[in-house]
Order: sequence, then structure tokens, then C-alpha cells
Amino acid sequence: MPKLKRKRRIARCTIATMIRKSSASASAKHGMLTALNVVADCLKLPVEKITKKMLKGVDRKLHGHLAPLPLSKDTRSTYITNARRIMVLAGLSFVEPEKPVPAAWEQVASVLTRAAAKRFMARVINKGLTPATLDNDAVWEICADLVRSGLSDHYAKEHKYWFVRHIKEAGLQTLFGDASIFAPPPSKYARTDYPVTLRVQIDHLLAWKQEVMPDGRPDGKGQHRPVTAKTLGAWLARLYGYEIDTLQLTGVNTLADLLDESAVIKFVEWMVRVRTPDFGYFKSHFGMLYAAVRFYPPLRKLGLRFGWLRKLLKRIPKAKEHIRAANRARKYIRYEILESILVKMEEQHAKTTIS
Repeated sequence: MPKLKRKRRIARCTIATMIRKSSASASAKHGMLTALNVVADCLKLPVEKITKKMLKGVDRKLHGHLAPLPLSKDTRSTYITNARRIMVLAGLSFVEPEKPVPAAWEQVASVLTRAAAKRFMARVINKGLTPATLDNDAVWEICADLVRSGLSDHYAKEHKYWFVRHIKEAGLQTLFGDASIFAPPPSKYARTDYPVTLRVQIDHLLAWKQEVMPDGRPDGKGQHRPVTAKTLGAWLARLYGYEIDTLQLTGVNTLADLLDESAVIKFVEWMVRVRTPDFGYFKSHFGMLYAAVRFYPPLRKLGLRFGWLRKLLKRIPKAKEHIRAANRARKYIRYEILESILVKMEEQHAKTTIS
């Protein structure tokens, strides 16, 4: 009897045990185990009944299984990628359809190793562009297309980052007509790199925003948590980096110098035009700057008023409806799916109790 129980236990845990004993990282194992449950739903079988032979071609079956579910494109891709990892562990192979690469892009394609970089190049090719005709505006337009397709703003920029990085590492920048594609963005300077006066004033501003009842702030409203103050400091660092690196300004030694009206307007216009596919994300984060400085006592004593900054924020376009809809869809789960989770939990509990 003990031998039979042992065999049954091993049979029930073959695939899961294979994943746990693999040399993959802990996060990769977690992703594969999660995908294994999705594969079980796709095959309409309990996890313990899935064998290695059943995994053959399961990545193609997952496409149809995941299509009607309210999942983002990133989530579907992650499930399929982890299912393919399980297939590789099981000794199975999968073949992704490869589209022919135009001759102009063959040299670039040979150095792209990351899947994100390859996807980015595929979008460039679909637009009919060559390395000689690709410019910086087209690169950021492709980032905007990725956001419109359901990707997050951060993940869309990751595609561009790896595309540019692989090309720079291979030294193929000379194939491209627009050198600004490979220009580094303005540095987000560390606070230790600021002039002493500016550093002290920014530290005081961030501390003032975190106080419970500070002087000057009406009714104690607008208190920042440490994480929010850190985000505000990061935006001030970006603004300083833009003024020093891009505008080549000198004499940015105080907070009043940093918040020069013409420089801030140019920074916002540059962010909206070039750097930010998702306007809503930028508007909500940069709005913290106006909320912080309009009542800040040292700036008010200098006679500085920031009505122009409020008008500037109103000019920033709102997040486009399709982007908002994609973000909502990514966070939405139908009640039917939630109910099915409860049923599965009860079934699992019943099996555990019986065994």
C-alpha cells in the first residue's frame, strides 16, 4: 500500500515537481506554476492529470483560450511565454512563425536578442521605414502605438529602450539617419549633484510637504507621504536635468531659478511632444509640483506666484479614452470568473479533506 500511495503522489505532482526542481529563478518558477493552472483550465483537466505529452502544442491552444478573457496583452503574453518554458522543461519544442526581414534590417535584426526589441523592430518595419528613414518622432509614435494596443506606458518605453540599447552595443548607429534616436535623455541628477543652495531648498520643500501642520499650507491639507515626496523629488531632478543637459542653462542655483517660467514651459512641451505617450500619467504626476510650490512660504516671500503653472497644466491633453479603457480593462475581472475561483477553491478543499 505505501508504494501505491507513493506512485500516485509522484504521478499527481510530476509537472509541478519538474518545475520546482528546475534551475530557474524563484520568480520564473512562480510564473510557470501559475501558467500551469491556466494550462489546466485550457485542457479542462485537473493539474495532477496533465502529462508531458499533453503539453505538446499547448501554447497554440492557449491563444484561443485566453482571447475572450478580460486580460491585457501583457498578461496573455506572459502566460504563453511561461507555458513555453514548461514545454522546454518537458523536452518539447515550439516553433514561432518567423516573418522575413527586409534586407535593410537584416544587420540590425541579427543583434536584437530581446523579444521586446524584436517586437519594436517589427512595428517599425510594418510602417515601411528603413534605418535611414527612421527618426526620433517615428520612434516615439511607435511607443504611442504600443500604449494604444494595451501596453503600459512603462512597458512601451522598455521596448524602445532595448531596441536602442542593442543597436548601440553593436555599434550600428551609423546605419540610421537620425542620430537623436540614440541621444541619452536628460539625466535625473542625484541630489548630491545640485548646487548647495538648491539642494537645501529642495530638501526643505520636501520636508515641508510631509509635515502634518506646517506654516503656509491651508488647513494642513496636501500632506505628502514619504513615497509621494520621493516622487516629487524625482520630477524636480528630471526638470533640473533637462535645464542643464538640454537647454544648457547656467546659474540654476536656487529653487526660484529652477522654476523659471520659460524653462518649465519648454520642459512640459518637450515631455508631451516627445517623451510621454500617456498624457494622463504625466499630468497627474507633474501636477504635484504646482500643488507643492503655490503655497510654499519661502517662494511666496519672494513674490513668486504660479498661476501660469496652473494654466500650463490645463493645456496638457487629457489621457485618451482608448488608453483609459485599456487601463480599466486590465484591472477588471468579470463576476463569472470570480465565482469560478470560489467553486475551484471549494473543490480543492473537498479533495484535500477526502485525501
